[in-house]
Amino acid sequence: MKYALIIANSEYTDPKLEKLSAPSKDAEKFARVLEDTGIGAFDNVTVLINRSLNDVRNAINDLFENEKKTEDLLLLYFSGHGIRDENGALYLAVSDTNRKALLPTAVEDEFISKLMKKSRSKKQLIILDCCNSGAFAKGTKGIGDSMGIATALKATSSGQVVITASDATQLAWEGDKVIGNVTQNSLFTHFLIKGLEGEADKTGNGKITVDDLYDYAFAETTRATPNQTPCKFGDQKGEIVLRERRRAQNSNYSALPIYLIDLIESNLVSERLQALKLLVEYCKNNKSDELLLKVALNALETIAIDDDSSTVRRFATDELEYLDQKKIINKRESELEAKRKAALDAEAKRNAALDAEAKRKAALDAEAKRKAALDAEAKRKAALDAEAKRKAALDAEAKRKAALDAEAKRKAALDAEAKRKAALDAEAKRKAALDAEAKRKVNARNILIASTVVLIFSFLVIYGLKLLGTTPTNVKSTDLLNKIISRGYILVSSDPNYQPQSFFNAEGQRPANTKCPSDALTTSEMQGFDVDVAIAIGDGLGIETCFATPSWDAIGAGNWADKWDVSVGSMTITTTRQAVLDFSVPYYYTPAVVAVAADSSYDTLESLTGQALCAGVSTTYESWLNNDMDALGLPESSIYAKVPAGVTVVPLDSDQDCAQSIAAGRTDFVGYVTSDTVVDANLAAGLPVRKLEGVVYSEDVAAAFDKSSSLDSTTLREKVDEIFTIMHNDGKLSSLSNKWFGMDVTQSPK
Repeated sequence: MKYALIIANSEYTDPKLEKLSAPSKDAEKFARVLEDTGIGAFDNVTVLINRSLNDVRNAINDLFENEKKTEDLLLLYFSGHGIRDENGALYLAVSDTNRKALLPTAVEDEFISKLMKKSRSKKQLIILDCCNSGAFAKGTKGIGDSMGIATALKATSSGQVVITASDATQLAWEGDKVIGNVTQNSLFTHFLIKGLEGEADKTGNGKITVDDLYDYAFAETTRATPNQTPCKFGDQKGEIVLRERRRAQNSNYSALPIYLIDLIESNLVSERLQALKLLVEYCKNNKSDELLLKVALNALETIAIDDDSSTVRRFATDELEYLDQKKIINKRESELEAKRKAALDAEAKRNAALDAEAKRKAALDAEAKRKAALDAEAKRKAALDAEAKRKAALDAEAKRKAALDAEAKRKAALDAEAKRKAALDAEAKRKAALDAEAKRKVNARNILIASTVVLIFSFLVIYGLKLLGTTPTNVKSTDLLNKIISRGYILVSSDPNYQPQSFFNAEGQRPANTKCPSDALTTSEMQGFDVDVAIAIGDGLGIETCFATPSWDAIGAGNWADKWDVSVGSMTITTTRQAVLDFSVPYYYTPAVVAVAADSSYDTLESLTGQALCAGVSTTYESWLNNDMDALGLPESSIYAKVPAGVTVVPLDSDQDCAQSIAAGRTDFVGYVTSDTVVDANLAAGLPVRKLEGVVYSEDVAAAFDKSSSLDSTTLREKVDEIFTIMHNDGKLSSLSNKWFGMDVTQSPK
């Protein structure tokens, strides 16, 4: 059995591998020659053109698999790019080969060598019409590196032969670059095909071996170009026959003598030439025997057209011309000429039909590839669109869940804080009741003693003052700063949900040795810009800082009932607040801006006319939206924009709630007013909002002190002013601003 695997690759997905024109034509024509029962007569021919690595490796494995017998002939042919790596290994490039990753994407020489060794066949022929490098020149299939293909793919056992188109650093040329339009095949393959068609049969015996074919292809290739030298190597035992044409017995010769028929049908050219001489003699000497003359002439004509050997055909043609000159051929001349023309016409038509069929198939293949490419591109675009939509949906869902989670956490924190405060209030009431009861019990017993003591003390004081010549005055005997210093901590009010100014630290742990009251938070449990500023106040006083978290409107209303000492919660100085609160020097300045939902069409303040906007309750943002400039309490120089006409105000607990409500999908307002830094924090957190250009007004933010405090806060306020002034001068406030806001908001805009 004779098996052949034809592999060719003209097109590559890697743009660094040049497209070739010859390999696909090489494969098709070489396969036809091998399949032709009158030429190669191979039993099985498989053709792979522009196929993937997986297909090619599987086909090579099938060619050399163990079911083959020792006498089977196995032929592997490759036309395309051959590439060598830095270690000298040869790789055959296929359609999906990546030049930067040869090992996993190309056919390595070692892979073929191992299969050849394992195969039972003792007749193995490898034909490589390729070069072995990745540097390509016009008209070639690549340039070799530092060593020949002959050393890359070694035949390692008996009966294995490798034939290559070139060696060393030579080029493997495409035929039309050397011999013009004579062929569309590679130069080397062109001569392989010509040789198998009969040109390699130099002895005229009708048989073509591997050696015959190589000798012919070598001679013709080197004659066509001195720059390409084919090579053959291996361990060949005996002949490997590629073509052995047997002629059918011709019944038309039956009138001739048996010995002459044997000579005509001999496999030896010499005997067939002897038969020609005898036929000519018959024609000369048997003019009167029409039957014998006719048979002899028919035999000469048949041999001149059909014999395997060009030498025999040429001799027969010469003898027919000789007989014609001698007028031995008369009336058969026109018949012979007609037969020759008919044969030539039939051959021309057959070739034309084959060419037309090849062109038709090529056109169908090209159209199929074009449609496949269009379908693949459409599918690729559809897949990309689907993936983009899927990712967009996932992103939207993730943002929605994040907003819901943030809202849930905020509500949970508020609920926990409310429960904690309720528990603390209940405990305080219980303790107050117990204290009241204890006081009531001892009150009666102490009344008499107290009255007596007061009477005696008053007498002594009055008597002493009279002796000194002075009278009592109304002097406030207790100072808030002294009380704070003596107890070792300062209690600061701040908002637990006002990021990045102040917010809970979920990972913070309450220190065991804290002096903070049980209903207050420590510096480990809070974080933010305002928190760091409050801690700096405590550090400046040399005491611990603790945090209370009352509602914002309770802070702004004053009358704190001594529940906390100072407020560091981004409170703007306004005339209204100054009626109930005293303020320190400002520690930063807040530009107020408007933000809207990211997917809305609003882009200017004027576009918000008649819309609903959100703001934190009892904030300057709410006052500005209500156009209450008295409540806003800012000088005209600090107000830069007018409120859009017809705006509806939606107040929430804090302006942070406004942003989180938009993220949760709330639609009863289209935007909110807050500080520039809050909007930046919202954007950094991924909330779906967008900041409108321009500042509506600017606020002076300071620490606040309750005017109704039972203790004098004057010295405390003066000490805070001193601390803030130092922090402005040494840049600490600027550093904290850049840390939390990513910008310096501590510089006065005035």
